[in-house]
Amino acid sequence: MVMTLRLAALAVGVLALSGSRFHPIHAARIELDAPSAAAVTVVVHVYRDNFPPGTNLLAVTRYLDRTVNLTDARGARVLLHATGVTPEGDRLRVDLVGAPAAALSHGRIAVTLLQEYYPDQVNVVDARVLGHRAQLLFLKNDAAQVLPSWAALVRQDRGAVVFRSELHRPPLTESPRPDHRAAR
Repeated sequence: MVMTLRLAALAVGVLALSGSRFHPIHAARIELDAPSAAAVTVVVHVYRDNFPPGTNLLAVTRYLDRTVNLTDARGARVLLHATGVTPEGDRLRVDLVGAPAAALSHGRIAVTLLQEYYPDQVNVVDARVLGHRAQLLFLKNDAAQVLPSWAALVRQDRGAVVFRSELHRPPLTESPRPDHRAAR
């Protein structure tokens, strides 16, 4: 039931951010990219009318420091600093950078962006860590979630869960099923 609600909220959040002029709920989209263990970039997309810090870089950095909590694999906090705020129509694009002390694989992220203002706030995080990707959804009062790692779920194959560590194994070949009718 909780998963169904999360998927419904994700669908509504994506639709709200997909280009429609009006946004029936409050939503933000966050793109986290850590192509190496030494650097992370974060891009936050929010509606301009809903974002109290506005375009002041210092105010934006302070606000996002309280509402986007990123930790590395060792549990150390990764400080993010705003490098730019760009208006994009009725939205703002906020660019942030950080330097983790350790890899972000198995790190955690918690996002409470704008949830203190809007009880229906939905925050969608598209996380890419060392080439591995996951989409995370944050509703009000959600706990931190684990960032993608080498052991992350890659796909489901015929109902079986396939993990990245299993991709290097040779595929199992199915033996042909005997045709029982031919023997008669």
